[in-house]
Amino acid sequence: MTLATTPATGLPTTLGKVQTMRDMLQARLAAFRDVIPRHLSAERLVRVACSAASRQPLLLQCTPASFLQGFMLAAQLGLEPNGPMGHAYLIPYRNGKTGQYEAQFQVGYRGLVDLARRSGQIVSIEAHCVYANEKHRVVYGLETVLEHEPLLSGDRGPFLAVYAVAHLKDGGVQAEVMTLADINAIRKRSRSGDSGPWVTDFGEMARKTVIKRLCKSLPISVELASALEADSASALSADIPDLSFGLDAAAEVTPQEAPVEEPPPKRTRTQQVRDRIRERDGNGDAPAAGDAPDDAAPPPTEPQETDEPDAPKPPDPQPAPQQKSARTRRTF
Repeated sequence: MTLATTPATGLPTTLGKVQTMRDMLQARLAAFRDVIPRHLSAERLVRVACSAASRQPLLLQCTPASFLQGFMLAAQLGLEPNGPMGHAYLIPYRNGKTGQYEAQFQVGYRGLVDLARRSGQIVSIEAHCVYANEKHRVVYGLETVLEHEPLLSGDRGPFLAVYAVAHLKDGGVQAEVMTLADINAIRKRSRSGDSGPWVTDFGEMARKTVIKRLCKSLPISVELASALEADSASALSADIPDLSFGLDAAAEVTPQEAPVEEPPPKRTRTQQVRDRIRERDGNGDAPAAGDAPDDAAPPPTEPQETDEPDAPKPPDPQPAPQQKSARTRRTF
C-alpha cells in the first residue's frame, strides 16, 4: 500500500495513514460479514472506524494487529467502535515493554445497555447518578426500596452514589447501588483511572460500572458475557480469528531508516593486475589456478634456459701444500 507523504519530509500524512487503515479493513470485509449481527453492515463499521481514527491521531500509531483484533471484537458484538452512539471504544495505550501504541477494546455504557436488551429476558435497564442535595432513600430487606428524586435545577451538590435498575420480562426487578467509595475503588484498579473518560466523563463511567455489577445477577446473552469479560480484563477475546495476514511495512505507518551500504574494500595494485589478466583470458568470473594471496611468500625461482654459451667454470681450488716440519727425523 502506498502512503501519501509530505513533500518536505517524506513522512506519511494523516490522510495517507487513514487511507492505509481503510485499505487494511476493506481487505477483510468478508471476515467481518461472517461475524457481525444482521442489524449492522461491515461497510458502515469501516466508515465509522476510519472517521474515528481521523479524529484520534494516536489510533493511527497503534500496531495494525491490535487495531484489527479490537475492531473484530466490536464487529462480533455488533457495536460500533468510537461511533456517535458511544457503544464501544478502541482506546490507544502505550506498551511500556515494546514502546508501541496498542488499541484495546472497551464497552461503553450504552453498549452494555444494548447488549443486555438483546438477551430477550430484559425489558429495560437504566442507571442514574445521585447527588447530595437530591432526595433519595435506599432500604434493603425482604422488600427492597429504592427512591430517588432528581434535582432538575439549582445546585445538586457533590456526587454521592449511582444505581442501576433492570426490569425483567417475567415482571421481576433487579437493582444495584454503589457509593462514591465503591466507584473510586474500581477506578484505582483501572489503568486509565487518572486520564481519559474517568476524568472527562466521570458520571458515564460510574453508570457503566454499576451496570456491569448489576449484569452479574441478570440473565444475560453470550454477547454480553463476552463483552463484560473483555472489558473487565482489558484484554481481547481468545476466540477472535487472526486477521494480521498481509501486514507489511506499508501497514506500519512509522517510517524506518534505510540501511547504509558500506563501500567495497579497495583492491591492491597486484589484485588489479590479476583482474586484468583474467579478463583478458576470459576467466574473469573465477580465480586463476595457483593464485596465491598477496601476503603469501613468493615461489622459488627456477633457472631459465638461454641461447648464450655457458660461462667458463672457475677452476677447483687446489689443496694447500703441506709444510715440512722444522724438526729433522733421525734414524738410528
